[in-house]
Amino acid sequence: LERLREIKAWEYPPFFITVAHHFWNHICGHAPSLSGIVRKSTNQTAGLGTGFTPLGRQVLREMLSRENGPRILPDLKHMSGRARSEFYQMRASGALGDVDFPFLISHGACNGLKSFEDPRPGPLQTSRLLNPVEINFYDSELIALAKSGGIIGLQLDERRIASKAALREVPNSPWRHKIMHYRSGLLWRQVQHIAETLDAAGLSAWDCMAIGSDFDGIIDSLNGFWTAEQLPFLADFLERHAYNYLKQANWRVAENRIRADQVVQRIFSENGHRFLRQHFRAAPADPLA
Repeated sequence: LERLREIKAWEYPPFFITVAHHFWNHICGHAPSLSGIVRKSTNQTAGLGTGFTPLGRQVLREMLSRENGPRILPDLKHMSGRARSEFYQMRASGALGDVDFPFLISHGACNGLKSFEDPRPGPLQTSRLLNPVEINFYDSELIALAKSGGIIGLQLDERRIASKAALREVPNSPWRHKIMHYRSGLLWRQVQHIAETLDAAGLSAWDCMAIGSDFDGIIDSLNGFWTAEQLPFLADFLERHAYNYLKQANWRVAENRIRADQVVQRIFSENGHRFLRQHFRAAPADPLA
């Protein structure tokens, strides 16, 4: 807690902090996140799947407090399902002090399941094509995030964004442009799932998504899109998928009827810029202030 207060006193304190990661930190439980040879060589058991400790609840309150410096948003990525559920309850009850802050997922994906209480695939066509693991986010969480004015940065790790069956069904090709088309479709399914989930709930479909690539920690990036150098190509291919989808999409909410280029522009730039301008308190000399 003393160290957190020191951090909040910095000239430029963090905008957000990821509260959990791969291993037990005595703040909150983490979700299973390792696989393959790394999983065989390490042990995530301590704290796995648990909720917030009393210390962790203090840390959250201190992060969100404006008394000792600017508010630091908690990043929900890597929290266990139980910890995330407790987090939402604490916010709703006022136990964290601030009840009007946005939810933030720095690099996440949907799991296609309905909720913590009902972890079955939802009714959408995309629901069974996503990776149904605890580290990914439930439909109920997507709705809560949108209602909070929050944002989800979509990660680009193939192992996270699609089920094993869906990955096996991706067509192969010796041509790179076809590989990029097929693999970008895996990301489009995430976008489509979020948009349809929010529209069905009567919410704006396109305002809470951004790119949270995780390129500095990614293991298995989308084939053909290996670094930030390829992000412009990813935007182009995603626009192609959006165009094909929107020709036949039916929306409950009228404002969700927008063009493919507008969808991509929001995800790749506008939503992130707007979120920062609304919630990031920069130094007075900074043009974002």
